[in-house]
Amino acid sequence: MKRFLSLVLVFLMIFALSACNNDDPTLDGGPKTINGGQPSVSLSQFSGKLIEPTMKLIASGNYMYQTTIDGVSATYATTDNGQNMLFTMPTKEGTISYIKMGSAEYIAFPTQKLYGDLTDAIKQKYDLTNIGNLASSLDLRIFLNTTFAEEGTITYENVLYKYEDYFSPTTQVTSRFLFESETGTLRYFGAIDASGNLRALPAVLAVYEATSDVFNVVSTYKRVSEQELLSAKVDPSSVSTQ
Repeated sequence: MKRFLSLVLVFLMIFALSACNNDDPTLDGGPKTINGGQPSVSLSQFSGKLIEPTMKLIASGNYMYQTTIDGVSATYATTDNGQNMLFTMPTKEGTISYIKMGSAEYIAFPTQKLYGDLTDAIKQKYDLTNIGNLASSLDLRIFLNTTFAEEGTITYENVLYKYEDYFSPTTQVTSRFLFESETGTLRYFGAIDASGNLRALPAVLAVYEATSDVFNVVSTYKRVSEQELLSAKVDPSSVSTQ
């Protein structure tokens, strides 16, 4: 589980380097805001850019993305502007999911199709004390407060990509997004330094629309008690499915 948390922290490092604070952005031309706040940022800075469809999707508050760092894949999904969240990542103990639905928190094991309440005792056992805050920090809406800086082409790992840079006036950091030259598909993002070099480990990134169906996965799993999870070995496969 320590590897799980360390990889989460890598994600957080990239987001911290690449984006600014999460104010209350809104879609252009409409009153919709994030978390009920007042509109503060429009999407006009992304208009006509390769990143525009992705940013519109993120601003909707209903999106999911898959990303890979150091060969480890993770999935993050959110609906209703962060009221529901799901964060799944493989670990040496098996694939583990953090699921938040309103005020309820769950821990789930997709391979074994098990889930249970994420109580304080379970958080301690599986080293998940801060998982809720960590998952919240992976919200891509932090990028909505940046402003366009420049665009161009760049070769990364022997492949030619188009790139767009967006600057955060709060952190004084520029985020770079790399797109396939032919299709315009977003493939990588990271922070760049004053010399134009990627300063954070780049992560493969693909963003999709998310619906409430994403969270119906819980209804297909077997619910297990806190005692079963506490008495099981660290390997969740030891939890009885009978």
